[in-house]
Amino acid sequence: MKKLNLVLSFLFLIYFQILNAQIGGSWKLVGPVLFPVNDVGQINGIGRIEQIKFDPVNPQKVYATSSGGGLFVSTDGTTTWKSTGTDSVSAFAQAGNVAASVCIDYTNTNILYLGTGDANYYSRGFGIWKSLDGGDTWAGSSTGVGNRLAVEILMSPNDHNTLIAATDDGIWKTTNAGATWIEKHTGGDFTDMQFKPCSTTHTIYASTSSTFWVSDDVGETWTGISLPVPTPALQNGGRIGVSKADSSIVYLTYVGDDSANCTPILKSVNSGHAFTVIKPANTCDLNGYDSASLGGYYQGNYNFCLAVDPTNINTLYIGAEMIWKSTDGGVHWTANYHWWEGIHPDMHYFAFSPTNPSILYNANDGGVWQTPDGSATWYPTSDGLSTSECYHATNSPIYKDFICAGLQDNGGVFLNQAEPWQTFQAGDQTDTWAADYTDSTTFYDLGGGLRQQLANSSNNLGFPVSPGNYDLIDFPPLQVNTAYLADSNIYLTSSLFSNPPVWNSILSLNTPVIALASDPGNANVVYAVTKAGKCWYSANAQAATPTWTSSNAPASVVNGACIAPVKSTAGVVYMSCGNKVYRSANNGTSWTNVTANLPAVNIINLYADVYSGTEAIYAATADAVWYKDNTLTNWLNYSKGLPSTCNITNMMLFNDNTNNSRIRVSFYGRGVWESPLNRVINAGIASETITNAMKVYPNPGEGKFNVWMGTALNGSSTLQVFNTLGQLMYEEKDLSFQTGKVKELDLTYFPSGVYFVRLSNADRAGVVKVIKE
Repeated sequence: MKKLNLVLSFLFLIYFQILNAQIGGSWKLVGPVLFPVNDVGQINGIGRIEQIKFDPVNPQKVYATSSGGGLFVSTDGTTTWKSTGTDSVSAFAQAGNVAASVCIDYTNTNILYLGTGDANYYSRGFGIWKSLDGGDTWAGSSTGVGNRLAVEILMSPNDHNTLIAATDDGIWKTTNAGATWIEKHTGGDFTDMQFKPCSTTHTIYASTSSTFWVSDDVGETWTGISLPVPTPALQNGGRIGVSKADSSIVYLTYVGDDSANCTPILKSVNSGHAFTVIKPANTCDLNGYDSASLGGYYQGNYNFCLAVDPTNINTLYIGAEMIWKSTDGGVHWTANYHWWEGIHPDMHYFAFSPTNPSILYNANDGGVWQTPDGSATWYPTSDGLSTSECYHATNSPIYKDFICAGLQDNGGVFLNQAEPWQTFQAGDQTDTWAADYTDSTTFYDLGGGLRQQLANSSNNLGFPVSPGNYDLIDFPPLQVNTAYLADSNIYLTSSLFSNPPVWNSILSLNTPVIALASDPGNANVVYAVTKAGKCWYSANAQAATPTWTSSNAPASVVNGACIAPVKSTAGVVYMSCGNKVYRSANNGTSWTNVTANLPAVNIINLYADVYSGTEAIYAATADAVWYKDNTLTNWLNYSKGLPSTCNITNMMLFNDNTNNSRIRVSFYGRGVWESPLNRVINAGIASETITNAMKVYPNPGEGKFNVWMGTALNGSSTLQVFNTLGQLMYEEKDLSFQTGKVKELDLTYFPSGVYFVRLSNADRAGVVKVIKE
């Protein structure tokens, strides 16, 4: 029996390793990880956070939800943060946006409930999920409630199996720890929900964008409360404020409209059953950009939060574009900061420290911030919140540690050799960027038509067309003062570093160009694809009068196209058309479909490894990176280690033909990631050779291979099989290999792909690359 168990354990191990072998790559986070250094004239940030919750047993443990980056946890009181297991839940990627709300079980703090979606922009995710191991792994817990956005999940203080969820469509309740949910209030776009703050409470308050509701039976039934303010003021952003200082008092506020009917403050002294107006709607706009404004600087529901001091019922805070504070129960308000100073604007959530009520935290578009002195000063406490929402990114193709990214509401940031990244532009940076082959401190802003010297200066590129994000630029690596530009026509400059460059038209098309690439081995060879579905090719693009030929694209390009010429083989070029990939061996005259096993999703980038002799191609979709070369029939999913919480926005290559070469992707919600190239990973395995002494055949093969040695290996030998990650998949020891001996190797049950067979003894070793079809 013991021997049988060992055999079963071995087979299980092999099976587990085989499953892991189906995915390649070795991805790691590049950043931003540390809060960026600020080099602009207004507040910067790292990424958007929606909610923060403290562990009910260990106040040093804090959770933060982010719409694109998943759930993060701090175990040192918000000094540093790290991602939980939401990175590896593939279903979250289908949701698009991830973590809106979190609830921690007070009887077992390893049990977590997560509401998915985006509470700020009020979009649904993938329902409610549950973890039993502190967020390492997750399973769906949405039976009944479906995919609704849970903006808040509360647990009954009297029964940890009873939870209430306020959603974008009603209020739902479970009494069996999330196994099933039952609707308790039909309809309603709920924006906030809180328990009455006393230990044995059965009372819950909930607000929509226009109404207020009370339940006195832990969410079983709900009563709507009439509010004494004009209807225009009851719009958007209903927020509730309660305090242990007096649990019978409830504050309530709404954003209102973008006029005189903005941000009323209401107060109840009987646990939410009746309200009076404390601050009328026709006074200062607590949701605006300026302390003196009254409407006209309207933000809306997604940037609004309210908190009441847990020790003083008359001290209130409102966050939106500024921090506002009242010390007289909401009657009068003082603005602490303008939107460009002190704390990042676009504020979503307040939380007081459970051990030190003088410390107040705010979750906003820049991360998590903290004040220790009643809002006199604020500072970020966001290291590790790698939730940067990258609209676009680029890296230098020749300097390993130069990367630029344009972020949602956190400006332009760059990495130059080491963390932390540096902020050099403010606001939303949505422009498309590119980098040339000369400088480690320069990038090109296509949307602005600028060459940007990071935080120092910029100059106009003198585009012959209006700059825009749909413009394309290509830098031939062998001619660094040359660039091709395309919009609805194609242009060439041979004076790229002049101020401004001189551009000459080389092809008039009068139709949008959607893909442009020069051959990395010959700058005269240029390929282009138009929105009309035509492929264009020139072998003399730098001639006084270039010659161009055109052909039809091999498939529809309505959903985009990419071009990747192969340097090692003249005339070979790869092209993506929507979700298909094609190969041409004659400069695009004819095409062969090489899509194979790629999923039916659009390809956003396509790159060739210029130093590979095997036509190595990388393709990026929104949620994965794929690899193929001419030794493979199918594509290898090259995404091992990548987060699955959000979408890829760009793929980039740094490639200097050394082991430092990297493929990188940017995410809208998880910053920038990188992996060694496939040949770099393989080089670590295949560096050993026994010339002409070792063969594996048939190769390629369907599963059964013969290992042959032309010379004897003296002493005990070991036969091993590795996957492309360098993981050991199979091993046999104490073998004897005499001259001409053949050993059968059975890989029948291995997935199709590339493997390395290694045979070694104490004196020498050899490696042969094999392909299992």
